[in-house]
Amino acid sequence: MPTRVRKPKDKPNVEGTVGIISTWILAAIRNQEFFSLAELNQAIAEKLAEFNAKPFQRKPGSRQSVFLEEEQAMLLPLPKMHYELAIWKTTTVQFNYHIAVDGMFYSVPYEFIKHRVDVRVTRTVVEAFFQNSLNKHSQNTVSSGARSTMAGNRHAKRGHCTEAVRDAPFRHGEQFSRQMRDHSFEALSFEERFGLLVDSE
Repeated sequence: MPTRVRKPKDKPNVEGTVGIISTWILAAIRNQEFFSLAELNQAIAEKLAEFNAKPFQRKPGSRQSVFLEEEQAMLLPLPKMHYELAIWKTTTVQFNYHIAVDGMFYSVPYEFIKHRVDVRVTRTVVEAFFQNSLNKHSQNTVSSGARSTMAGNRHAKRGHCTEAVRDAPFRHGEQFSRQMRDHSFEALSFEERFGLLVDSE
């Protein structure tokens, strides 16, 4: 039974009503025997419906009629998602645009580097919040000591880093391979070594 916000006088009324209901129901079923929790709950539900249908003593109507006529239309719908227990933490974004959570690393946009972010950890997801901006990761896609990008997007890490870092492997990859070939035979892959040996024969 809810009370109104900033209406402390509502609390005694609600607590009093709960006490009256409990006493009335317990008195009504005190001589009955129940052989399962389901039977007890069924009896309590029946007596609760009966109690709510009882007419008021000093005014017309009943608790049930007041609920249907005045309160039911003001109820909010239930949340679409089930409530999930979460642990909140605060951490600082590292220079590699990752945050460390329980020995694992999750990427966030590089603009957040050196900023503190709020982290919400549940059984399934890790969410990082910074000034109403949300980054979401799947909890089951990363092992201890590993790094994770945003859940469901294999290119998300490229979107988190700077343009220079993002394009470096593609812009300089061939250059690195060429330098390795020029300076060290040992740095080549097995296939590349085998190819050079065959060509030399």
